[in-house]
Amino acid sequence: MNAGGGFIAGSITGKLFLDKTGWDSSVSGVKKDEEKLGQSAKKISENFTNIGKKMSIAGVVVVAALGGIIKKTADAGDEIAKLSKRTGV
Repeated sequence: MNAGGGFIAGSITGKLFLDKTGWDSSVSGVKKDEEKLGQSAKKISENFTNIGKKMSIAGVVVVAALGGIIKKTADAGDEIAKLSKRTGV
């Protein structure tokens, strides 16, 4: 504004240009942040998928091991029962 109460056109144009430049810069920054967030989310998702696969494999191994232990225990119990019948004890 000048002393007479009117606006100076050049200063308004400059102000609008600077405001738009700042806006464009902010929008660009948001887009970059969004891309980084998307990449991070994708990496996290991949990590959880890999962890899930590894946990599934570990679960299969544990179940197989427990199955083996149960089978051997049952076989041992069967042998003891047969031995008990043969010896009369």
